[in-house]
Amino acid sequence: MAGEWRFRWGVHGDDGEATVRPGDVISIPTWVFRGFTSVGTDDAFLFTALGRDRSGGLIWAPSVLEKAAEHGLHLTSDNRLIETEPGEYPRGVELKRPLTDAQLATLRRIGVEEMRTRLARPSDLRWSTAPFLDSALETGGAELAAVVGYGITEDRDQHPRLADPHGFSLARLRAATGRGMSTHAVDESQVLIVTGGRWRITLNRENPVSAELGPYDTLSVPVGAWRRFESIGPEQGEMVVITGGEGRARVHWDPAVTALAEQQGTVIDPNGYTAAADLLHA
Repeated sequence: MAGEWRFRWGVHGDDGEATVRPGDVISIPTWVFRGFTSVGTDDAFLFTALGRDRSGGLIWAPSVLEKAAEHGLHLTSDNRLIETEPGEYPRGVELKRPLTDAQLATLRRIGVEEMRTRLARPSDLRWSTAPFLDSALETGGAELAAVVGYGITEDRDQHPRLADPHGFSLARLRAATGRGMSTHAVDESQVLIVTGGRWRITLNRENPVSAELGPYDTLSVPVGAWRRFESIGPEQGEMVVITGGEGRARVHWDPAVTALAEQQGTVIDPNGYTAAADLLHA
């Protein structure tokens, strides 16, 4: 989101490293030790998304547990942090045991070339200019780049940078002033993170409530809530859209949006993708 970060991975952090900058998305597979450090000259902001409702918790490398103990920080077997004098060990509690060499040897190792395929820089993204049913409507017109998973795209020709299961999808959305996404709902949880411009997010079809969001603002949209996204700033609005679930998330459009889109020749086919109305009704 901001600044410059150096990621490193492997048991000792020496299997490889990558420098990550604003607009980049990096996906570290499960069961791979990782670390990251702010290395830029400005304030840094990194947003981390963990898949599924239960992440499984942290497993620290043996060297981290050892160094922490030297400073008097100890992790119990039930993941409580206990502080003592440096070099001393707490009594009467069971401490977290570090993984053995045999256990560490079973973990996969990832090289720099493979990790590069899991890093999506802005230049790697493929934007769809018509990802939704409302793309040609005045209240629509947003463009979408699928980064992790297929998510909410309704463009049958759009494919994500990363398609392996994450427990969520992540996409980048952008729209010119006055454009966005018409009123719709999604059955999965959804989080919006603004990365540029300003957005008006309106919830509910009846008794609507709105919030204006700017860069770094984050909004968790209630499951199943009707929502409308509108870019309202003088600059192009940009945001990250994270949607829960392993597969595609079907978008439910307000009936008025569906009717207007059909009048203009676009419908949703049985697979949930946009299609020409005259083809579907042929």
